[in-house]
Amino acid sequence: MSNIKFICPHCSFSTQLPASVDGQQGNCPACNAVVTINGSAPVSPSLLPQQPPPLTQQPPPLTQQPPPPTQQPPPPTQQPPPPTQQPPPLTQQPQQQPFQQQPFQQQSPTKKSSNGNKILIASMVGGVALLALLLGVGAFIFSDGSSRSEQPTQQPTQQPTQQPTQQPTQQPTQQPTQQPTQPVPMDLPVRELPSITNTIGMTLNEIPAGMFMMGSPKNETDREGDEYQHKVTITTAFYMQTTEVTQGQWRAVMGTALWGGQEFTPYLKEGSLYPAMYVSWDNASAFCRKLSETEGNRYRLPTEAEWEYACRADTKTTWSFGNDENKLGDYAWYYENAFAVREQYAHQVRLKDPNAFGLYDMYGNVWEWCSDYYAGDYYAQSPVNDPTGPTSGTFRVVRGGSWGRHAGLTRPANRSRGAANDRNDYRRGFRVVRALD
Repeated sequence: MSNIKFICPHCSFSTQLPASVDGQQGNCPACNAVVTINGSAPVSPSLLPQQPPPLTQQPPPLTQQPPPPTQQPPPPTQQPPPPTQQPPPLTQQPQQQPFQQQPFQQQSPTKKSSNGNKILIASMVGGVALLALLLGVGAFIFSDGSSRSEQPTQQPTQQPTQQPTQQPTQQPTQQPTQQPTQPVPMDLPVRELPSITNTIGMTLNEIPAGMFMMGSPKNETDREGDEYQHKVTITTAFYMQTTEVTQGQWRAVMGTALWGGQEFTPYLKEGSLYPAMYVSWDNASAFCRKLSETEGNRYRLPTEAEWEYACRADTKTTWSFGNDENKLGDYAWYYENAFAVREQYAHQVRLKDPNAFGLYDMYGNVWEWCSDYYAGDYYAQSPVNDPTGPTSGTFRVVRGGSWGRHAGLTRPANRSRGAANDRNDYRRGFRVVRALD
């Protein structure tokens, strides 16, 4: 491709350019002036003197075009009076930007005019934006004092009014109203009840007479259909053994070991402090008769109403410690902390917390025989005072659940049953009561 030689008519700068740019306008790389490139033949020494005249004829349009950028900035200076110092950067920027990025960009007259319009529009937009910014700053300055004056009034009014009013009102009002319906705390103190210890080392606490709601409300979790809720009054105080009858106590009275050589021996731990198991209702009744003869006082199995009354210990919740099943493990050996963790046996007595009457293992460990016959609808029409159960029946009542049963069966209201002569259940035991002296 052939080249032509370009000489700037303003600064005499010379360079070689492609012949394809002949007759077009561009910016001189040396002085930044807009010139028309004039050269119709390849470069030769004879053509060099003839090129300047056409170039000298173009300055008038070049000198007439720059004024628009210089004459246009005044409108932005008139619109935003505060930014009087900003127009110079706006006028200088249109000259520097095209030459830094495109030193010798080919332009046509139409493109140049459009670029000038763009520069003018950009200058006007910049001026308007600057004016808006200054107005916003001014508004902020004037409003800043008012906003700061409001903050001190809002903070002291909100904090003192909310904290003192809400905390004192919520705490005193919620605690008194919710305490009667919420679970009894775990650290409920054990009542100091009179107690006795007999000749074989049994400790029995005096259970005071009183009235309670036997059964369960209809919305209690795991409720069964035979748990009719009704009022019962225990008219006479009685002694109740603080633990289940142990293997040591059974041996001391009966001289036997019913739990020895049984089919489910792997589910049995032997020792004087483990509950006596594989005990039928008939066996438990026989133990009471023999102990009564030895002690000279009448021992017997508790009635179902006495057992539940002593288990609840003057409380109205699902368990005597409250309604929270998560706390059951502090008071009971049951499925979750015995069978499920492969401790599949009845544990020694007195290892868990007692209820408020000082009675241990009323929940779980082993089922406990009661003296009553079982009837599912008995408490729908039972006497209010000292009910003793039906006069006849097929099964006897057992209460309290066991180490192999879920939490719902350990509830004081839960009722279960078994044949009186059945001693094949390794999860059954009992505790005794005695009349006051």
